[in-house]
Amino acid sequence: MGDRDRALLTPQIRGGVEAVDNLRAFDLLCAEDACHEFNRQLLDLWGRADLLLTPTLPVDPPAIGDDRPWTRSTEVFNLTRSPAGSVPVGISTAGMPVGLQIIGPQHGDVAVLGLMQTVETLSVDRSTAGQ
Repeated sequence: MGDRDRALLTPQIRGGVEAVDNLRAFDLLCAEDACHEFNRQLLDLWGRADLLLTPTLPVDPPAIGDDRPWTRSTEVFNLTRSPAGSVPVGISTAGMPVGLQIIGPQHGDVAVLGLMQTVETLSVDRSTAGQ
């Protein structure tokens, strides 16, 4: 960000930007190594499974203004460059939407999108069945 006006950022984004101000090149290399190690572990998984299915969020969606790191279930797959997407699959007991995250191996975008389309179609068919 350099000398740009950080006051224009949300507190959460500003905190993230300020957290990296003191990082060294070595810290970046260690973070990259950790991403590669996690990706290596995923490669073992892809030998046994085509796709990985997880909840999009481990809890109900946060209220507006809730700045807890509630994306930790999804952002980790960005670090491995794994294609992933989320589709709505229902409503929680609290009346909030529930999402299913579909993750694929690197370059497995078509498989992820295909299953997302199937899940969406099934969800729509199920929701309109009683009408």
